[in-house]
Amino acid sequence: METHTQRHVPSPSSKSWRRAALAAVVVAGLALGMLAVSAGRVNSAPLTERWTADADTYVIQEYPNSSPGSDAKISAARWSNWHTKAYVRFRVDELRADQPVASVRVAFTFQRTSSQPSVTELRAVPSNSWPEADTSYADRPPTGDIVATAGDPGGATTVQFDVTRHVRAAGDYSFAVVNRSSDSAFVAYAREHGSDGPRLIVEYGTSPTASPTASPTATGGPSPTGSPTPTRTPSPTGSPTASPRFLCGAAFKPESDGETYQDALAREDRLLGGLDTARVYYTGLPKHWPGKLDTDGRPMIVSFKLKPGDILAGTHDTHLRRWFAEAPVARDTYWVYYHEPEDNIARGEFSAADYRAAWRHLAALADAAGNPRLRATLVLMGYSVEAPSKRNWRDYYPGRDVVDVLAWDIYNYVNEGAGGYRDPAVLFAKAAETTHAEGLPFAVAEVGSAIADGDDGSGRARWLRDTLTYLRNQRAVFVSYFDMYVDHNHGPQHYELRDAASKAAYREACTP
Repeated sequence: METHTQRHVPSPSSKSWRRAALAAVVVAGLALGMLAVSAGRVNSAPLTERWTADADTYVIQEYPNSSPGSDAKISAARWSNWHTKAYVRFRVDELRADQPVASVRVAFTFQRTSSQPSVTELRAVPSNSWPEADTSYADRPPTGDIVATAGDPGGATTVQFDVTRHVRAAGDYSFAVVNRSSDSAFVAYAREHGSDGPRLIVEYGTSPTASPTASPTATGGPSPTGSPTPTRTPSPTGSPTASPRFLCGAAFKPESDGETYQDALAREDRLLGGLDTARVYYTGLPKHWPGKLDTDGRPMIVSFKLKPGDILAGTHDTHLRRWFAEAPVARDTYWVYYHEPEDNIARGEFSAADYRAAWRHLAALADAAGNPRLRATLVLMGYSVEAPSKRNWRDYYPGRDVVDVLAWDIYNYVNEGAGGYRDPAVLFAKAAETTHAEGLPFAVAEVGSAIADGDDGSGRARWLRDTLTYLRNQRAVFVSYFDMYVDHNHGPQHYELRDAASKAAYREACTP
């Protein structure tokens, strides 16, 4: 679960470094002691101040309307039939003006030390208006970026998360404790229990020159300034830090009145056994983080569409600089500019040259954020590399020094041509071959198939299993199933995986 040492992903660390850091922080924690505090601010030392929690609670997925805010504990559990998430809020009236802030930490004391997680995240919560007594899973506030993480506590009774770069001034600050380890539980005392409830510890003075927690990264930091560099230096492997495992995800949308995107993600998780990643679409500018939904630390594929002319004119630079600067640093974000531009260019809406130039401009803005987890992902139609299209995919390609991942939208149209289910080795071969030849990571951003006439669903299930197995063998970084109904160029298409056979096939093929 947690440790007194919190590691800000993706900063590298060795086992010996972590052990030394753990020992140093445990000693510091013992030196501070467990001082009794009352609600609000307490001067525990000349250069240290502590703030008790203004509110804390936890929510239970299996009991979505339960509000256990009065409990003397908070919990972030991850069992097969029990999932909880904890929330805590601090109200900081003021910070000292006569001393610089050296560090700010959120500390918890464990109620139980058994079955603790190996990885626990402290996440920012953008909203501070959630009520302690009435917050339930059904109306829980969405969580934002990871502020800090902690590992196994190794027998320690307390844990601290460094939030120095997140807490900058007086104000309200909300956080969520998220458990990322199966069959485990983070259980800490709540403020109702007394002085060992959650506390915010502010230390003043000069920041240490060498800190075992390195430089923490927080959401909401200042946007980079200055002119973006025109290009970047490509790496020999295209994307050396791309996710090493095959990610199974889905594209989806709310399907009923009142269902939010967050609800839709929970539905997809239930149907398909838990997504590794999610595809999010914006028809214009991407919303500032966390945007449409909180994926609980999972990688995201985020698509947005803006006119190349506006990009080149710098119309959206301020918004996009901030969006790139505030993107998560502890997970991959596969950002996609104007997926499937081929038909738009063919209709004369903009030129291929402007499209490529807009990509370069955006990649420079992304690079200025200094976040290696931002993956520039070009998404084209699989049809564009097939001979009948009479297209050259390179017309839309800004170059290997711009693109980190080359992804494709490829569908199986059961009632067109020969009909039925096409062999994945034929359907995806040209796109995979093209990508590998370019030396870039290969991905499938959209794939889907309706159920063919006369099929009870078992045929599509076999095709889906074969497709996912083929894409895994082709070293695809991710595949996003288009789990929606559409009525577009190819007529009504029910791509949704709702029959038992298809759902089982997805789960089976997506499990390593």
